[in-house]
Amino acid sequence: QAGEAEPARPAAVQALLVAAVLAKRRGRLRHVLLPFWCAFTGRMARQRPRLQDPDWPVVFLSEVAEAARRGLSELDRLNAAAARAAALAASERRHGQSGKAAEIALRQPVVTAAGLAQQLGATPQGALLIIKRLIAAGVLREATGRASFRAFVV
Repeated sequence: QAGEAEPARPAAVQALLVAAVLAKRRGRLRHVLLPFWCAFTGRMARQRPRLQDPDWPVVFLSEVAEAARRGLSELDRLNAAAARAAALAASERRHGQSGKAAEIALRQPVVTAAGLAQQLGATPQGALLIIKRLIAAGVLREATGRASFRAFVV
């Protein structure tokens, strides 16, 4: 119809992401790899290279490599936190809740005292004491910067 705007065309990067998702949904891919998704956060997102550019594959692969390096760095950080959590659980045999709490924290992006208390079957005050132990052990850190309604991350 006259007056209707033409739908916006996706950028090449967006088209690749959509193609990857569709290929996964149709069973052509087992997984869409994390470095593929992370590749679109750096130079490619800022410059929006065109598929016709001769250096596009080089830019894409350098971004995938950088994303893989960031992923390995994050994995190292999480493994170090898991090792500190295991050491804490081993040193506190009497307080088995610290090990369980550390497991929960390592598998969730954000932990609150109330949420942890519910998962552990403890009181919110007890969960807060466990969180303090995890902070002292270097497993968790406070993320909100607030005095109340605080959230913690690995």
